[in-house]
Amino acid sequence: MAESLLLPLVRGVVGKAGDALVKRITHMWGIDGDREKLEDWLVYVSRMLAHAEVKAETDPAVKRWMKNLKTAVYQADDVLDNFEYEALRREAQGARSMTSKVLSNFTRHNPLLFRLKMSRELKNVLDKIEGLVSDMNRFALVERAEVPQVVCRQTRSGLDLSEEILGREDEMEKVVKLLLDQQDQQSVQVLPIIGMGGLGKTTIAKMVYNDNRIQKHFELKTWYCVSENFEATTVVRSVIELATKDRCKLPDNIELLQGRLQQVIGRKRFLLILDDVWNQEQHKWNDDLRPLLCSSTSGLGSMIVVTSRLQQVASIMGTLPSHELKFLSEDDSWKLFSNKAFIDKGPQEQIELVSVGKDIVKKCKGLPLALKTMGGLMSSKQHVQEWKAIANFFPKGYWMRKDRLVQLWMANGYIHEEETMDLEQKGEFIFNYLAWGSFLQDMTDLKYTPGHKTLMLDDCYQLQYLPKDMKTMRKLRHLHLFQCFNLKRMPAELGLLHNLRTLTIFIVGTEDGYGIEQLKDLRYLSNRLTLYNLRKAKSGSKANLQEKQNLSELSLHWGRFEFGNHGIDESRNEEEVLESLVPHNKLQILEGPINLVVMPLEEQQGHIKLDTLRKLKVSGDDSFLALFDLKFRDCFAFVASPPSLFIHAMLGGDWPTGADGACKQLLNNSTIMAASLLMPVVSSVASKAADELIQTVTRMWGVDADRGKLERRLLAIQCLLADAEVKSETNPAVRRWMKDLKAVAYQADDVLDHFQYEALRRQAQSRKSMTSKVLSHFTNNSPLFFRLKVSRGLKKVLDKINELVEEMNKFGLVERAEVPHVPYRQTHSLLDESEEIYGRDKDKELVVKLLLDQQSQQNVQVLPIIGMGGLGKTTLAKMVYNNSRVQKHFEFKMWHCVSENFRATDVVRSIIQLATKRRCDLPDTIELLRGQLQEVIARKRFLLILDDVWNEDPHKWDDLKPLLCSPISCSGSMIIVTTRSHRVASIMGTLPPHELSCLRENDSWELFSKKAFSKGVQEKEEFVTIGRRIVNKCKGLPLALKTMGGLMSSKQQVQEWEAIAETNIVFPKDYMMEKDKLIQLWMANGFVHEDETMDLTQRGEFVFNELLNECYNLRYLPEDMATNLRKLSHIYLLGCIELERMPPKLSLLQNLRTLTKFIVGTEDGCGIEELKDLRQLGNRLELWNLRNVKNGSKANLHEKQISELLLSWKHKRIHIPTNDEVNNDEEILESLVPPGNLKLLEVRDYNGLSIPQWMRDPQMFQCLRELTIIRCTRSLVALPTNLGNLTKLRGLSVDACGVLKALPDGMDGLDSLIGLQISFCPGIEEFPLGLLQRLPALRYLSIWGALA
Repeated sequence: MAESLLLPLVRGVVGKAGDALVKRITHMWGIDGDREKLEDWLVYVSRMLAHAEVKAETDPAVKRWMKNLKTAVYQADDVLDNFEYEALRREAQGARSMTSKVLSNFTRHNPLLFRLKMSRELKNVLDKIEGLVSDMNRFALVERAEVPQVVCRQTRSGLDLSEEILGREDEMEKVVKLLLDQQDQQSVQVLPIIGMGGLGKTTIAKMVYNDNRIQKHFELKTWYCVSENFEATTVVRSVIELATKDRCKLPDNIELLQGRLQQVIGRKRFLLILDDVWNQEQHKWNDDLRPLLCSSTSGLGSMIVVTSRLQQVASIMGTLPSHELKFLSEDDSWKLFSNKAFIDKGPQEQIELVSVGKDIVKKCKGLPLALKTMGGLMSSKQHVQEWKAIANFFPKGYWMRKDRLVQLWMANGYIHEEETMDLEQKGEFIFNYLAWGSFLQDMTDLKYTPGHKTLMLDDCYQLQYLPKDMKTMRKLRHLHLFQCFNLKRMPAELGLLHNLRTLTIFIVGTEDGYGIEQLKDLRYLSNRLTLYNLRKAKSGSKANLQEKQNLSELSLHWGRFEFGNHGIDESRNEEEVLESLVPHNKLQILEGPINLVVMPLEEQQGHIKLDTLRKLKVSGDDSFLALFDLKFRDCFAFVASPPSLFIHAMLGGDWPTGADGACKQLLNNSTIMAASLLMPVVSSVASKAADELIQTVTRMWGVDADRGKLERRLLAIQCLLADAEVKSETNPAVRRWMKDLKAVAYQADDVLDHFQYEALRRQAQSRKSMTSKVLSHFTNNSPLFFRLKVSRGLKKVLDKINELVEEMNKFGLVERAEVPHVPYRQTHSLLDESEEIYGRDKDKELVVKLLLDQQSQQNVQVLPIIGMGGLGKTTLAKMVYNNSRVQKHFEFKMWHCVSENFRATDVVRSIIQLATKRRCDLPDTIELLRGQLQEVIARKRFLLILDDVWNEDPHKWDDLKPLLCSPISCSGSMIIVTTRSHRVASIMGTLPPHELSCLRENDSWELFSKKAFSKGVQEKEEFVTIGRRIVNKCKGLPLALKTMGGLMSSKQQVQEWEAIAETNIVFPKDYMMEKDKLIQLWMANGFVHEDETMDLTQRGEFVFNELLNECYNLRYLPEDMATNLRKLSHIYLLGCIELERMPPKLSLLQNLRTLTKFIVGTEDGCGIEELKDLRQLGNRLELWNLRNVKNGSKANLHEKQISELLLSWKHKRIHIPTNDEVNNDEEILESLVPPGNLKLLEVRDYNGLSIPQWMRDPQMFQCLRELTIIRCTRSLVALPTNLGNLTKLRGLSVDACGVLKALPDGMDGLDSLIGLQISFCPGIEEFPLGLLQRLPALRYLSIWGALA
């Protein structure tokens, strides 16, 4: 137990290292990096401690290491205490005079010396911790996502006959009678037994299970302790083993397991106890387990009894009303307690102790576990004084930390393990219950010692009032009130407690001294704050939340400890209050209730951006209305709670495979996705470091060795990033390292950009005069200064990279081929017969007929069933698979869920196992597997379902097809493939695909209403009207209809239905979402896949750009794009011909590197000057609507890195000019000077009389490859005379220039010209003499509407 105390110690120091007060000082002293490292290393160590404690029992080296760790952690605790002291000292000093402040620097408590001392001590502690981490890595400790909870010991069905069970006979009779009364039920019934922990749910289940009547009634009885493992394969395997009393040797294939389960259960009437269920994910029961356990093939009257603490579990699983367990009566409570407490005590002793014992029993509130525990404790106490001491426990006003008290109980043997809890869990449970029952203190009349700084009242469930005179406790700094559900109100004038740093709960009142304004002057509040009863607030601005910079978590509730809309008054001022509750912009966690509909992201003075938001939790019974009005950026560690937040995955017309499951997968992958964005960054910078252009400069400046080291270091890091991404999920030190690496990689990218710029500058300078070259060495842009600056920048970046490599080596990273994918949930062939299927009977008949019609086909036929996610492809396949005609027609039927694993060996092995119903132990040799497969299916007509196929690689199907479609199988054999991809269908199908359509309106309503009106919600006219609007939004998609119907079944109020109907809970047309978030959703849901040339992120970018470049109908971009997407690097708008205007203030996007289109507007923030400071713009830039420009020089085009430039005076490609348009085209074009390294120039609709001076500059277009001039119809008479100097020009196109008279002389110099196109230029009557003969590279010549 000594070692186990190390974990809370380490966690405590981690918490202190993250304290806002400590961080303020370390940041001020420039040592916050060391503090962060200390915090991260300790978190990393804490994740290893569970394994270390196990090893310490047998390995003395590990035991010694834990002892040294404990010493180092205590030292770290002392150092952090000193930082906290310094922060408080500075606050106190704020009130002192300037003289005393100055003198303090020369006293014994000199803050300068103190700073130096503490900085050294932090460094020393950090060195010790890092040394211990190095030692730890040698012990081969297993890294875990979190320190595991002690595994709950499995419960068993046997009763302890030596123990008398009191007060449960009547309840047992009720349950037994209910089970026996179901004997004629065709379908399996599920009875939940619900009650809080310690009430005896497992005990009553045992009583029922062992009752003689139950023994005779059920042919098969099995008991399975579930706890938190609710995976279908695990549960089914266990039930099989319990029923057969033998090990199940089948592989983890749900289709094989369900087949074996059906054999075992057969037509027997069975009773299955699922004890201690915690699962609240509907899909795990509804989709995975219920069809398997509740099959209609079992005997009449079969029953499942579920025990759980959670009402939500009962509502998900139960088919019968829950049996809710009650507390014991007073008499039964006394009997249970006295049977334990009065063992070996004489009659006289009992008389003296009864009155004390009665008081103890009263406080136990009828909870069997508490009565047994306290009775057992009192049995060892012989004297009345001891009983009274324990009854009073500690003197009134005595304070002790909960964990210390539990440890005392453990050390003195007052608590003992039971089946479902270890010592610490049981101690925690007893403490909470005794506190709830007023055993440890008088909860309704709390007293407080004025000198205390901390008041810990967490989990005091019965606490109703805090001391009225609490406002006098001026030294109070921490007030913890978590889980104080019965707290009525706050004490008056809490705002006087100016030293308060922790206030976990504040309940808004209306009386003087109780309002939200009490928070105004509590400037030091930090960590978490929960505001209840906000319906009573008139204005949230009085809370001054924006000034409370140390708050990291904020939870908003309109009722007092209610969830959802219950109890909300009719004033409906939520929006006004919420608008005024503006938090600071570094908030990490935001939680709110169902009525949180609009998030106040904007103020009158500007925008509030939640840049660091890590978690958004919207409570209220699976309602997530707020989420769709929130915008946030760079929140890569974002976690949404609860996991049934499925709507996010329903983008682009596609839905996940399961309502809750898809988003859970998304959430589990959030860290991997965030980190995976680093891989392409590092790869890109490494490639840039190897660029020849950059090397010419680094060699010239004598820093090529540093460039080479940078390149090699980045390549070495890149090889280990896949493993780092995996470890970053569980190791905060790795996560912090990756964050630092990303920052340094971007710095390296900037440095290399400077070298690239210098190379280009030198090329351009070669055309300048000697005088200007010399003078440039003495200007602000002196290349000497620039060289010095950039070389130093490279050295700094390399030093940082070296530090990161050194740190990386401590993590034990290994090279991986790729980051492993999260495994997909397996589908199976069983239909849930309790669920009616709507609108698919016609589809089923068509497919069944098609299968039967192929009976004479010699070759195996492949029928694809295709449709978007959530349409019901798998459901249709199940309907066909279980059809009676299909059952008779095929000798073999097999179901294999493919998902992304399309390896021939894996698919063939699975099919062999499905056909033989046993494990295949052959090695992964395709020839051996092929032989076994042919033996299995030879001369048999088979049906194989390949469900959820994603493979679009034809070569993989070419490998599988000869194996599965072998001619040795019987005629009429069929393969059905379900997929979302038309490409999969075209690769695999031999028959035309069956395309699944959305449900019709009537079927949609039937499906929705069956779910929505199933749990007490009456089918009233108001609900029907609103429900039909929701159904219309679901667009006939079954998964959406089922999920929305299930959601609405828990909503009893019309206002709730109305609120949900008004939200974008199903994304409508024109819904806007950030690109990165969309790509991450695609990645998480498997909508994009790697190929040989691109990883997931790059592939997502490619698909996004392809789709966006086809957005012909896109008219508007988000108006707040510039304020909410500050880190946006690329905007691709090619092909968006209907785009009306740009969003305002694009100049704020300082990181923008790609902007393919800019439409010049006349409104504020939409003019061409918005391009001025976008210095990093590169690649292609199209400028449209240049007629609105007054001065093009404000765009600063010559400073940008663009290689392609399109200049158009019109808004869209087709524009009809008006007579009142002012023609200042010449001035505009003259001011739009591009960079000298331009490779492509296109000019459209220019109506100036002449070309600008910069186009005549012989040095201007030395790099130009293509020149296009279109629709310069009014006055362009001649092209530049220096056209012949463009020696690198490969393409020249002149179109619709009606007044152009001739091509210029001197075009002989176009030695590289490959293509020449002239169209609709009737003024050009002839070519310069002999021109074509003098263009040696010309390959393509097109003349149309010219040379008449």
